[in-house]
Amino acid sequence: MPSIKDVAREAGVAISTVSRVLGESGYVSEEARARVLDAVATLGYRPNRVARSLRARSSRIIGLIVSDLQNPFFSRVSRAVENAALASDYQVFICNADEDPKKELRYLQAMMEEKVAGVIFSPSHPAGGAAIAKATNGLPLVAVDRRLSGADVDTVVIDNTDVADRLTETLISGGYRRPPPSYQCSSTEPPARRQDSISPKPCLAKATSSSATARNSG
Repeated sequence: MPSIKDVAREAGVAISTVSRVLGESGYVSEEARARVLDAVATLGYRPNRVARSLRARSSRIIGLIVSDLQNPFFSRVSRAVENAALASDYQVFICNADEDPKKELRYLQAMMEEKVAGVIFSPSHPAGGAAIAKATNGLPLVAVDRRLSGADVDTVVIDNTDVADRLTETLISGGYRRPPPSYQCSSTEPPARRQDSISPKPCLAKATSSSATARNSG
């Protein structure tokens, strides 16, 4: 397998020049850049991912840790994350934690060792923030679908209350006067919180009021 030294020799440039071309950093003349790229193509050189990560102290890889890969919700999340990452020239490592906090921590530590650019994950336990913060030591994190206490983490969750209200408004505007008290949601947040947040009480009250008015006027 050709090395970066072989590329430099083939192109007639210094190793540092090859590094700047491949790392897309620093000034390199167009002529030297062309020679390096030609040498790379001729030799079939492929940069060592680990070595590049060590030099840059990060990589163009995003870790994605889901709680249950068989859950259709996480399948859709994984697809969306992968599409967005590829559009920005990032790759995605996907891990399945099986709702196991210990397994989740092992994956997070592995992501640290791989020097990924960041991790998107669905916390297996809402109170595990302190352990996760200690294990990741400043690694950029984004929690998805579930909130995490004890750690300063950006979080993306579904606004179940707003979704339920809008759905109920749609039913009411369509002439329905007895919408169900709650709706099944694809979110995987704890059932207690989900049930509290998706009971469309204001809309139900409006529907009940409308029904009563209709009966009285009849």
